[in-house]
Amino acid sequence: MDISYFGNNKNWKEITREERLFCSHLYHKLLEPGNIKQFIEWLNTIKSPVVDFTNTIKLNSDTYWEPAFEVCFYRDLLRANGFGVKENLEKLKSNNYIGEEAINLIKRTFDLALFSEDTIVIIEAKAAQGLTSTQFKEFETDENLIKGVFEFLNLKMPRIVFIILAAEQYYQSTSFRSLKGVGKVNLVEKLEMVKARFMA
Repeated sequence: MDISYFGNNKNWKEITREERLFCSHLYHKLLEPGNIKQFIEWLNTIKSPVVDFTNTIKLNSDTYWEPAFEVCFYRDLLRANGFGVKENLEKLKSNNYIGEEAINLIKRTFDLALFSEDTIVIIEAKAAQGLTSTQFKEFETDENLIKGVFEFLNLKMPRIVFIILAAEQYYQSTSFRSLKGVGKVNLVEKLEMVKARFMA
């Protein structure tokens, strides 16, 4: 049923710009039997909408996966292993990977995550807008923070996969087409640099 005051008799799902609503729907869909395996297989085969950006995810769809929503990863992982962030702030700051970013471990939250024994998939969702340079910087910081937390807890480091789940129009925007677009500089060009480094 449509609601007249949402404009042109639309419903809330059509007009909301909030990623959390979309992520909540996706999370609950992934909880249904068989859907998580299907989703993993889809992630493995989906073609990137970004030119020259190749999908190299290759996740194991036959292993156990647990989906999670609004994941306060660092705070809850540390607590589950007997360490509160606030109580161990100075110890965390002394870690080579974490340093002064330790304070950010308390509230940093991922939109969606998929956990298996040897891989963590972190999904950043964008329903109505693109990513900023600051957010790309946060992803780079997260790589170090995750290494640091696993080192601090003396746990085996899993493989970490970052995925941006966004509207198709975002990938066709100036963010990826412009020479200095945020997406082009932070995704496409950095991927090319990584390729070059491994080929050298």
